[in-house]
Amino acid sequence: MTKARALILAVLIPFIVFTDIAVFSINSLSELWAALTNHLMVVQIIIDFLIVFTLSSIWLWHDARQRGANPIFYLTLMLVTGSIGLLIYLYIHVFKKTSAENKPDIYRPAIP
Repeated sequence: MTKARALILAVLIPFIVFTDIAVFSINSLSELWAALTNHLMVVQIIIDFLIVFTLSSIWLWHDARQRGANPIFYLTLMLVTGSIGLLIYLYIHVFKKTSAENKPDIYRPAIP
């Protein structure tokens, strides 16, 4: 296992646990909406995350197609789980060693 894959697992596993705790602590959607719109800074952070999510989705679409993976599966996973889907994609497809060299696969030049 590469250092990058170990780092992704070190982030992914606690984040999944935290997400489960956060999701199950909300009693209703109206409670969630009230918490999200309570302060203008929270709204700004949500908009910022939507921009990052959109850019990540575009990158994932192109990268998955170049690697021969199914981009629709991973985009759906990202839509349902958020960052967890992206971290799973990175773990499975990007940060793996190639047989030709000892560097992670992310450093391989993209094929046009």
